[in-house]
Amino acid sequence: MGFLNWFEKKLTGDIETDYGSLSGDGHGLAVSASLRRRPDGKRYLVFKWEGPSTLRWEAMEVTPAVLTRLAAIIEDVTKRVGR
Repeated sequence: MGFLNWFEKKLTGDIETDYGSLSGDGHGLAVSASLRRRPDGKRYLVFKWEGPSTLRWEAMEVTPAVLTRLAAIIEDVTKRVGR
């Protein structure tokens, strides 16, 4: 395991599920998502932005309340954008 992989695991936890690439952002960075479990047992939805000189993670703890709110947001956006 390389240093970057070790650091990512320490920072964001063990990967339970890798959802892969989502899309690019407005700056041309690749965005991916994964579900990770930290040593304390909590699960986090982690978004990673990656580019030639950029690497950034954002994580949010996954709780029933968060999942309910995300489902409502996705439903609303789907209606607004269309399928």
